[in-house]
Amino acid sequence: MCASGEEAVVGDVVQGSVGRGQVLIVTQSSLDGQETATVQWTTPLEKVLGISERPARVTVSMRSLTLVSRNRPPQN
Repeated sequence: MCASGEEAVVGDVVQGSVGRGQVLIVTQSSLDGQETATVQWTTPLEKVLGISERPARVTVSMRSLTLVSRNRPPQN
């Protein structure tokens, strides 16, 4: 569950400490029941003034994320 109290699923857009990204994988730990998400960040990270690096895939705790928007399947 996200910090906002909502469940995020694969494809949702979330906000984290480094910007926005899309959830690629949601995993629940069998030891403590905590959920983690692998997120593809879409916000470039600035390494030095004027030079940005490509956003990375990072696994983070779901509690550190806020749901921004849902990936809704197309309507038939």
